[in-house]
Amino acid sequence: MVVFECIKSVIENENKKYVVDEDSLRIANESHLLPFLYLSMDENTSIDIKEQIQSKFNAYILYDSMLDIEYNRFIKLMDDNGIKYSILKGFHLRKYYPKSFLRFMCDIDVLVDKKDFYKAGKILIDLGYSKGEFTNHDQGYIKNPFNIELHYRLISQKEYGGSYFKNPFSLMMKIENSNEYIFKRKEDEYLYYYCHLLKHYEEYGIGFRNFIDLYLFLKNNKLDYEYIHKIYKMTSFYDDCIYLEEYIKDLFTEKEEYKEFTNKLLHDKTYGSMHQMMERELEHDSTIKWLFKKVFPNIAYMKNRYSILRHKIGYILLPFLYIHHWFYYGVVKLKYSIKKYKYAKKIKKEE
Repeated sequence: MVVFECIKSVIENENKKYVVDEDSLRIANESHLLPFLYLSMDENTSIDIKEQIQSKFNAYILYDSMLDIEYNRFIKLMDDNGIKYSILKGFHLRKYYPKSFLRFMCDIDVLVDKKDFYKAGKILIDLGYSKGEFTNHDQGYIKNPFNIELHYRLISQKEYGGSYFKNPFSLMMKIENSNEYIFKRKEDEYLYYYCHLLKHYEEYGIGFRNFIDLYLFLKNNKLDYEYIHKIYKMTSFYDDCIYLEEYIKDLFTEKEEYKEFTNKLLHDKTYGSMHQMMERELEHDSTIKWLFKKVFPNIAYMKNRYSILRHKIGYILLPFLYIHHWFYYGVVKLKYSIKKYKYAKKIKKEE
């Protein structure tokens, strides 16, 4: 596949060129892998596709530069205010890529000590951000085109690695002349990224880019795999862990037994597809039952979405929070809600 060959050419410094077609352009676009096509595009590629790739590549470069400026502004204020933090996932991992623009990010993920969570959020509000979605482990802040997610925990307690990463800063050390913290052991950093990958892989699918992240991490760090495998054995998915780890190590060896899996990952966009997500959500429910759960979610869901419900007094506001939930998905996110419902009907019709 052309997209795979272009990625391999850049990552492995092969300097090979490939003719890019419409299908390859679409796949790369959907998976945020387009810069790899730009760097490996053969001159015999059609003029129309060349122009599309050039235009989109220019946008990647501009966004990458703007993101750096925005990040530096935010982090300087975090340091100036004595806030304890750690940079997570893509923004931290892009240092392993040949060029930073090769690792596109929809957001910057920052772990913040719980006692500083409000203070960090106020910094973002003062920088012109507005509050976005709240989940069971983070609060999003949005200022178009940027999105910064403040995490008060690395992983939800119910997800892979939740108990292991319960107290994340205890696994980290402070960087000199900064309030930033990094993992003491590269093995723990790898396990965190790996748990994040497993979450998406098991839930809604995951794209090829996340495997590039881990491939480059392993390539640039010498790890104690005996230590890592001990952690695997504490879980119920040891065999899956070993299979995916071997796949990551052999990502660009083009082994025959991995070709079908690689092809699937390249077609699964960045974090799986809407179809995959809906198949999981409808696994045990009829369309009507699924719709009822979406309109009237249970208390556990509402607690994850609205933090005030974690305090007894918050239950007084429950009726109003349901009204907000209906307004959000019935007005603000109406197109998304309709799209999910159409997929639900389509999937049930196919069964």
